[in-house]
Amino acid sequence: MGKYKKKGKKYITVVASLALAAGILAGCGNVKQQNAYKQKGIAAMEDEDYARALGYFNKALRESGGKITAREADICYYKATAQYRLNKPGAALATLDSIEEYRGDDANAAFLKGMIYADTGKEEKAFSSLKSACQASKNHEMYEKAYVYLIAADLCDQAEKFYQIMPGEARASENVLRQRVLLYEKKADYKAAYSAAKKFLKQYPGDEDMQDEVEFLKSRR
Repeated sequence: MGKYKKKGKKYITVVASLALAAGILAGCGNVKQQNAYKQKGIAAMEDEDYARALGYFNKALRESGGKITAREADICYYKATAQYRLNKPGAALATLDSIEEYRGDDANAAFLKGMIYADTGKEEKAFSSLKSACQASKNHEMYEKAYVYLIAADLCDQAEKFYQIMPGEARASENVLRQRVLLYEKKADYKAAYSAAKKFLKQYPGDEDMQDEVEFLKSRR
């Protein structure tokens, strides 16, 4: 691979979950206390103390007062992240499934599931979940992030498949055009990588890193 590399981040970003068992829904609810527990959980996440964070997020959810609102869902995205960081992908996925059970289609929950599936090598499930997330959100930036994440997880075939369903605006973004080069380099298809790099430079002729990459790829075609 050439000088140009996009550093993939194989971790779930701080957004998490909801495994709402019946016991979690008990209680009259206290928004102030709930927010306090949430902030303590976030602080624990920043300290990489995921077990302590998970405990706080569970406490926060117990203050739901029997309601599942956007506030609880936000806490739950954090919870799933903590579970995943504790190397419990099954628990994290169950938490995210619960969000969808209570709230219907949830783009953020589906996106996180896709990231977990990608990291754990579940190629088809990763593609399906990320596709569902993006179609639900209709957010071009989410399409871009999904595409980048598939490449970072070395799921190049799924990334290529995902590219075909992306809206034109997302395909034409600087980040996606850049990632096309990386994808072909990972596949050792240097001829295609060279073409993708040349296409990028037509749009962004002043990018010095890509200029260097084109020179490198000339010798590998």
